[in-house]
Amino acid sequence: MYEAPYAGPGKHTIAQWDVEDLSAAVAQLSEAAVSFEHYDPSGLRWDGDIADVGEQRVAWFTDSQSSLMCLDERPTC
Repeated sequence: MYEAPYAGPGKHTIAQWDVEDLSAAVAQLSEAAVSFEHYDPSGLRWDGDIADVGEQRVAWFTDSQSSLMCLDERPTC
């Protein structure tokens, strides 16, 4: 990481973390006052702050610089 005067918040997912239990991770972050983003493109089904995108479930939030972050839970094989 480095400071750059021309950099701004990312309008796309900047970082993504795979988690084993997305519902628990979202609940824990919500308790810490993290707000989750909701989008309305076709193909997304929402269960609270978690979107089902077919083979995986995801939740998006922004960091303190308004860059987009993502948590995802993929099905176990």
